[in-house]
Amino acid sequence: MGMFSVNVRIYARDEARFENLDLIVDTGSLFTWVPKDVAERLGLRPERAQKFQAIDRDGIERPVGDALIELEGERGYVGIVFGEQDDARVLGVTALERLGLEVNPATQTLRRMDALPAFATSYVRRGSVISP
Repeated sequence: MGMFSVNVRIYARDEARFENLDLIVDTGSLFTWVPKDVAERLGLRPERAQKFQAIDRDGIERPVGDALIELEGERGYVGIVFGEQDDARVLGVTALERLGLEVNPATQTLRRMDALPAFATSYVRRGSVISP
């Protein structure tokens, strides 16, 4: 697929301030990784610490929380990692799904999903899956 980046707006809790960041789109990452100093400047606070398995080193632990972001005209709260100076700036897959966006690998751009994937409840009865 190749790597590409997008410009994301991250808002302060009061939504009165924001910062624009270029983030690498990474569908292999669940969280969106934002520099800790940017998150702190916006008054965002971590909710807990989370362990991660880094590609290039042993397990690491980082603070995580939520932030309001805007991308491609869509806004929503997503889970963020308060990244250290050497951590990559990444837009993760849960942010894409939360905003209803998907990667177009042919053009290395984002596009709106026609429909969000869902497991329809009409096919689930008494704890077992029933064919349509």
